[in-house]
Amino acid sequence: MDIKIRKAIEKDIKGITKVHVDSWKTTYKGILSDEIIEVTTYESREKQWKSIFTQAVGNQYRYVAETLDGEIIGFIDGGLERTGKYDYDGELYAIYLLEEYHGYKVGQRLFQSLVSEFMQNDICSVLVWVISNNPSIGFYEKLSPEQVNTKFLERLNVQETAYGWRDMDNLYKLLMRD
Repeated sequence: MDIKIRKAIEKDIKGITKVHVDSWKTTYKGILSDEIIEVTTYESREKQWKSIFTQAVGNQYRYVAETLDGEIIGFIDGGLERTGKYDYDGELYAIYLLEEYHGYKVGQRLFQSLVSEFMQNDICSVLVWVISNNPSIGFYEKLSPEQVNTKFLERLNVQETAYGWRDMDNLYKLLMRD
């Protein structure tokens, strides 16, 4: 499958929004309440992404995965660890991929791009929060992370697990393998 990974630009907001909403609804069906899923709209996410791009500062990195005809089918967003509570430099904020592209290593390639960017910018470790009963949790677990913490998100009524990697070279190698 020919998929191109490139840095996201402001013109990608509509495509990122579509992936975010569509994949949110398929990924979290049965995990989050129907009410929470239903209030996730293209309009609200587009507004969120416009704000993210407008307020972006250094050490924030975004990539998109697109088909050869330019359709955005996935994205990744990351930067510095946001809370300062954990001994990790970087954080993977979000990674979403349209359901029909699961299993083609597109998520792996997106994460590889982010890790490469982190390494080039002296970000030496990375943390990610994942809803604990998200079927995609295996994507992270196969990369041999350290389990850092868990927390309960009352507004979503789910538990999240934080995973981390301190050896970026090893993580990059794991992401390179077929």
